[in-house]
Parts: sequence; C-alpha cells; structure tokens
Amino acid sequence: MSQRNYSDLEERIYEYEEGRDFRGTQILLYGATGIGLLIALRRIRPFATFAKPSDIPNRFLKSKVPVPANVLRIEPNSQGPFIMVETVPLIPLPRFGKTKELPIKIANVDVTANGINWLQSVLRGKRIIFIPLIKKTDAVESRVSLIQTNENNLDIGKELVQVGFGMVHESNPELSKDKKTLAYYRSLVEAQKRAKRHRNGYWQQAIPLTLSEKLKQFLFTKGKSILPAFFARQLNI
Repeated sequence: MSQRNYSDLEERIYEYEEGRDFRGTQILLYGATGIGLLIALRRIRPFATFAKPSDIPNRFLKSKVPVPANVLRIEPNSQGPFIMVETVPLIPLPRFGKTKELPIKIANVDVTANGINWLQSVLRGKRIIFIPLIKKTDAVESRVSLIQTNENNLDIGKELVQVGFGMVHESNPELSKDKKTLAYYRSLVEAQKRAKRHRNGYWQQAIPLTLSEKLKQFLFTKGKSILPAFFARQLNI
C-alpha cells in the first residue's frame, strides 16, 4: 500500500472514530437531559391535581409551595368549615370524569357561624392560592389567599380574624420552627388584637363593656330619645 493510500485510510478511520464519539456524546447528553426533565417533572408535578390530603407531596409542605385552586363551595363541619377546591395544574390537560375535590382548612383559625357565611360570599367560585402547612386525614390545613386582579392578594385567615369572624388558636409546635409560618401566625395574633380593641364581630359580645363605654352608650341612647327627630337626623344619631 502506498504512503498516500495509507494516509487516506488513516484519515477515514479518524473521522469515523470522531463521528462515533460525537454520536456517543450526543446520546449521553440527551439521556442526561431526559433524566433531568423526568426528575423536574416529578418534583414540580405540572399536570397533577389533588383529590385528598395524602395526594399533596411532602415536598410541597416543606418548601411551602403555593397551589392555585378554584373554590367550589364552603362545607360546614364540626371540625371547622372545609373549603372545597379543585386544584389547578401548572399545565392544564383536558378533564375527563368527575371533578377532583380537595378539602382545605384555614390554618390556626376557628371560624364562627358568621365567618362561614362570609367565606361563602367572598370565596365561592373564586380563584385562590393556598400554601399547605399540615396534612390531616380529613383536610389540608393551609394559608389561604384570594387572588385579586388589581390589588394585593387578600389573606383570608387574617381578614376573618380582623373582622371578628374567626379566632386564633394555638400554633402547632412543629410549624413554629418555620420562620414564614411563624410570621403568618404572628400576623393573625396582631389582627385579633385589633379585632378585640374595636370589639369587632364575636368580640362585641365576648368582651363586656367598660363603665365608661356603658355611660357613653346610655348618654347616646338618652340623647337620641330626647332630641326631636329632625335634629337627630341632622346629627346622624
């Protein structure tokens, strides 16, 4: 074999080996990318909808992952009202069969009867975001916010407490270790202080009037009965 033919053969072998290495590298890269995508899909759960508390991944609780949902109805319960929701997947797919309903509860808030009516009027048929905090057998205790188009999202638990339609109960010791959850609990406590100070809702009957408040109420009622109706209307009493 001549020197020239030998060189051509050597060059072809080199090109073949180089092409094979490139294809091997491509296969490895595509394989790694595919595995990475599968792991990401498993973590993000972009197609998932949840029908029961156990469906919520533990990672969602640990990382405080916000979950969008549509409120179907408010369901009274001896353990507190359930907000029945249909979770909205990140990538929606055509739905077949029965709607999956997930029961959630507002964490750290005991809701009054007036509060249940308030929830019905404010939340039914609306889009919310809930952050799951505790999974229980009957419901997911969550921080719930109403999505508002032109305003900041409305924190439902805080608003309930502030108007006196809900009372704060003790925080779960495990949740107190988390800074964000602890900040949420403290915001509820502050809202309750304001509700008590203004005697809103439940606190109007729960907190007795002071002597000065009783005197003020007596003078107001007496003055209204003495003044002619015309003056009472003008003074708005």
